[in-house]
Amino acid sequence: FIAAQEDSTAAVALLLAAEGVDVNRAANTGTTPLIVASFARATAAALLLLDDPRTAGDAKDDDGDTAKAMVCHRDLTGEPASST
Repeated sequence: FIAAQEDSTAAVALLLAAEGVDVNRAANTGTTPLIVASFARATAAALLLLDDPRTAGDAKDDDGDTAKAMVCHRDLTGEPASST
């Protein structure tokens, strides 16, 4: 999650290459690494995650927000879609 949030492409790539990694593992709030990257505007990390066929682009957090919802809401309002 930290690698995605901080837009650390080297760390994200390393984690994606690791055997057995669950790219959709959710935190206790339902956020996935892709949602975290989108929330943080970590574009490069989000693109790396989206390029991996294992990444669920439609995953929702506990508030029902997807990564796309986070990006769209922020683009329109400048504010995150939710507090997660």
